[in-house]
Parts: sequence; structure tokens; C-alpha cells
Amino acid sequence: MRITTAAITRDLAPNGVLRASSNLGNAVLAQGTPTAPTGITVNIAREVGARLEVPVELLCFDAARKSYEAMSAGRADLCFLAIEPAREMAVRMAIAVRGRDARPPYCR
Repeated sequence: MRITTAAITRDLAPNGVLRASSNLGNAVLAQGTPTAPTGITVNIAREVGARLEVPVELLCFDAARKSYEAMSAGRADLCFLAIEPAREMAVRMAIAVRGRDARPPYCR
């Protein structure tokens, strides 16, 4: 089965906008402010949006729990979380970012 970019776009950005949740409370994942976030997860979200040719809405939180809740409640399509066994039961974790313990999960 071949997965097309259109199918990935429908899955990751069903409303035509990639809503990416990021935790500003973890400096490994993101830095800055909610209005001007920076860091690896912000860069990854923007790159995913660019490759899917959809705009990116960055949803920034001060705690992983809040970022995870946004994804769980359907307010975010993609979120970036550090590894935590309790969350791994609910979301699929992807490969590590640069071999660190911070991993960007695929959240659908």
C-alpha cells in the first residue's frame, strides 16, 4: 500500500492547518514565548507544514501535561513531548531527535 502526501495531509491536518502543540516548559524541545516560539520542535512543525503545503498553527504551553491535553482533546494534530511511559500507552512515539531523550510523537 502506497501512502500519498495527500493522505498524510488529510491525517495530520484534517482541517487544512497543521495545529502543532509544543511545550515551552522543556528547553530541549522549545524556547521563547507563546507569540514567538523557537527551537527544534518549532522547526520540525514548520517543516512538516511546508512539506504538506499547509499553514502551521503553533499552540504553546508551559507544561507537557497541557500540551498533551490539547492533543488528546483534539485541539492539536501534532505534539512534541519528552518520553514518559504513561503517555506512551496513549500515543505512538517516533524516533529520537538527535539521539536525545526528547522525541516528537505522531499524535493521531
